[in-house]
Amino acid sequence: MAEDLSNVSANIPEKTPEVPKGPLGFSPEETPSIALDSETIVELGKPSGAPPEGEVGSFSPPPKKNLLVRPLRTYRDDITKLIQKGGASYLSMATAQYKRQGETGAETTSSKRILFLLIGSIFFIIAGIAGAGYFYFANSTDTPPIIAPTPSALVFAEAKQSINVTGEGRDQLLRTLTNARNTVSQKIGSLTHLALTTDLQTGKKLMTSGEFLQTIGAHLPPSTLRALEETFMFGIYEQSGGQPFLIFKTTSFGESYAGMLAWEPYMRQDLSPLFGQAVGGGAATVGVIGTSTPPASTSSGGDTFVDRVIRNKDTRVLFSGNGAPLIIYSLPDQQTILITTNEGTFAEILNRIATARPR
Repeated sequence: MAEDLSNVSANIPEKTPEVPKGPLGFSPEETPSIALDSETIVELGKPSGAPPEGEVGSFSPPPKKNLLVRPLRTYRDDITKLIQKGGASYLSMATAQYKRQGETGAETTSSKRILFLLIGSIFFIIAGIAGAGYFYFANSTDTPPIIAPTPSALVFAEAKQSINVTGEGRDQLLRTLTNARNTVSQKIGSLTHLALTTDLQTGKKLMTSGEFLQTIGAHLPPSTLRALEETFMFGIYEQSGGQPFLIFKTTSFGESYAGMLAWEPYMRQDLSPLFGQAVGGGAATVGVIGTSTPPASTSSGGDTFVDRVIRNKDTRVLFSGNGAPLIIYSLPDQQTILITTNEGTFAEILNRIATARPR
């Protein structure tokens, strides 16, 4: 009996311990596979959520992810943070970007637009300069209009007339003025201003006092000519025929007075025939009116100037042989020189200088 039991126990196989299986019923050691066809076999690995071997039942779910949406990160935010840290500036980054574009040959739309605007601006500037140059040279060949100057009378005159004396020498100028003296038509007691003009390429100009005296060859010292202002006046006063007169303005009374004394020996000759014919010889008989009689000066023709007071003004007078005045000149004030032919003309012009009537 005991033998039988021992045989039985010997024939009973030992019980193999049960090995835990996975969710699909496969043991962990085995790698299950599924044959889809004769060539495709899919191996089923361990589930990603399966616990490690020997820890059955201790499976824990993966940690939950934070579902909070982070703020959107932009390129501008990165640039701002970089500038705040002091690592760069907008200018440095723009410069670096421009250099990279130049090295790589990349051109943005804005750079192309700037290039086109620059080229267009240069084109319009060149076109404007060319047009202005053409307009200037096209009109520069035209003859400029001749503008007649406005005669400036030093005293009031009822009439004004311009006489063109361009290119005239001494004799021709004096003949022109003599003809004007004889042909001017005016009322008795009226005065006509004869303005002497010369032609220039740009128009007309008034003859200056220096030009007039140099043209007629007046024997005046250069210092006296320099003391004269440019504006002078030649005119005709109607009294027993046309009586000529000259008015000069000076900046030096002393220089002008000395110059007029030096001119006396040549004055009648220099102003002839405008102020009367020159005398060839013989001394003139003179009458002197005044408190004193200084030594008389004699011209090359025998003419003698003496002092005389007319309208309370000191004058120098050249008389003819019969006692008639031929030339009277005076410096009635510190700035004026007056030359004429008789006392009536001298008195009238003196009144006009004093009253300073509008010109």
